Amino acid sequence: YIINQARISCDEASAVTSAPYQTAVNTPVLNIGTIDWPDPVNRGNPLQYTIGYTNNGGLGAQAVTLTNTLDPQVTFESATPPPEGGSCPGNVCSWYLPQLNPGGYSSIVIRVSVRSEIPCSITRLTNRATIQSSEVGPKTDIEYTTLPPVNCYYYIHLPLVTRNHQ
Repeated sequence: YIINQARISCDEASAVTSAPYQTAVNTPVLNIGTIDWPDPVNRGNPLQYTIGYTNNGGLGAQAVTLTNTLDPQVTFESATPPPEGGSCPGNVCSWYLPQLNPGGYSSIVIRVSVRSEIPCSITRLTNRATIQSSEVGPKTDIEYTTLPPVNCYYYIHLPLVTRNHQ
């Protein structure tokens, strides 16, 4: 809403202020949020993201694009509904909606597997979900998933040096 209010004053009379006038602005208002499960997740296990998105505005959003960028330490398995082309090249999944009506809500479920061979220095995964339309610029939600600590082992290989004793 836009609220307008006028005030008039002069030397000969007291100031007069109008009552506020509220004008509804009919635009789409897009929101996006992500939930991960389980969190924390062990290396080598499955992980699921549920992305919810809404249009809380008073006007339908046109040409809506949803993009989800998966962490490089996971492998895409499936999604409901499936992304454009059925896969996520470069771990980037995309969906296109011709329109998202006012009050519209929907969700996407993405299933991934966490790689087993993740360096022990990596302690969390990052998932980025973005929504935008022809009327509204991008809005992004970032979800972090914890990786429990693992023991790190470092091996040092030293050459064997021998002396010839006579």
